[in-house]
Order: sequence, then C-alpha cells, then structure tokens
Amino acid sequence: MPRTPRSAALAALCFALAIPILAVCAYYVVPLRLAEAHVFDWLSSLEYTTPTSYQYTVYGHVARAITFFAEPVPLLIVVSLGCAYAFVRRRPADALAGVVVVGGANLTTQILKHVFAHDRAEPFLAHVPDLTTFPSGHVTGAASMVLALIWAADPGRRRVAAWAGTTYLFLVGVSVLVLEWHFPSDVLGALAVTGAWGFGVLAVRLWSAGRKPPPSGRRAGSRPVADQLDDLGHDLVDVEVLRRVDAGDPGRP
Repeated sequence: MPRTPRSAALAALCFALAIPILAVCAYYVVPLRLAEAHVFDWLSSLEYTTPTSYQYTVYGHVARAITFFAEPVPLLIVVSLGCAYAFVRRRPADALAGVVVVGGANLTTQILKHVFAHDRAEPFLAHVPDLTTFPSGHVTGAASMVLALIWAADPGRRRVAAWAGTTYLFLVGVSVLVLEWHFPSDVLGALAVTGAWGFGVLAVRLWSAGRKPPPSGRRAGSRPVADQLDDLGHDLVDVEVLRRVDAGDPGRP
C-alpha cells in the first residue's frame, strides 16, 4: 500500500493508463480477443440448462443473487449506510473518500462505455453482449462499494473488511461472465477504473495529511513531556559527573 502522495498518484496513473491498453488488447489483438471470447463462451454455458431453453441453472440463480448488491439502488443503500457509520464514528474524511470513489468511478465507467463502444461478435458465440460492455458497470459498482466500506470500517477491522470485500468482488467478476453480461477484459477494465479513483483519492488524503498543522499548544517537532523530562534527567546526571571529575572525585553519583 502506498504511503506517500507521490507513490499513490503513480499507482493511480498506472491504473488509468491500463484502461485504454486493455481496450486495445480486447478489440484489436486477435489472439487475446479470441481467447477471452472462448472463456466467455465456456462460462456463459453455465447459465442455462441448454443453449436454447433459457431455463436458469443453479449457477445462473446464484450469479444473479451475487450481483444484486452491485445494482444501482442496493449499491446506493449499502454505501450510504457505510458512510453514515463512518460519519457517526467521527471519521468524516473516510465517509467523504468513499462517496468520491463510488461516484467518480461509476460515472467514469458510464462515460467510457460509450467512448469504447465496439462490436465484439465472433462466429462461434451464440450470444454477444451489446456494444457498451467495456468497462463493466457491475464490477465497478462492486469494487467501489468495497473500497468505500473498507474506509468506513473501524481501523482495527479493515483487514477483515478487505478480505471479505475481495472475495465478494471476485464472485461478482465471475458472475457477470456466467450471466453473459461481460467479457473478461470488461471486468479488468472496471477494476482499472476503480483502482485509478481509489489511489487518486488516497494520494489526495496523504497529501492533505502531510499539510496539517501540529496540534495547538505544541510546536512542530516537539516531543511528549515524558520524553523531555527523561532527557533532562540524563543531562543533570552528566552535569553531576563532570562536577565530580573536576573536583577529583570520579566516583559514580
């Protein structure tokens, strides 16, 4: 995890640059395009009992249940509750960071869907999603929600929140493939969008934390009173030792 504004900003830039690179690879690099189309075809076969029946299998039902919280309304409710919790716990900066990431990442994804709209039909695919699948809106929603909830969680529980959120995000990524909503590159593109916003907000927070003035009543660089008294005691002992040496009595004080 970046600990300086510069490293966090660099990570955000890398994620942002990955977005057009993924789009180019998915659309114009033929081996990669065919490979992900085959993955899409195999995973999408899990949704229905037969290619023509449209009767959902257990995989299809589970996949739809998993993606429910990545839909706009449930997503808004969950994020609102998480940010409200952070605000009540007197951590408004964490709440604001979550709101910015969720709003910014999802708005960016909706814009990029139209910027990168492209026909991705292949002869062997029985079904092809529409033109505006890159990046995935569901994965963007899930990833940004996970980041917001990690920030909203109490500091001592963020590790658990991160593991739980990562697991849920993985399941959403697989589910949108099973449901024939997206190609694998759409999932990676959504993660890149969310990563760019997440590290961008982190860079701003680290930069802001470095500019905060020291607490009132203490000068910058001052240390706790206990440390100052300890140093004062050592100084007094050194003075006593020097006095005894000058007096010809080098014994311990």
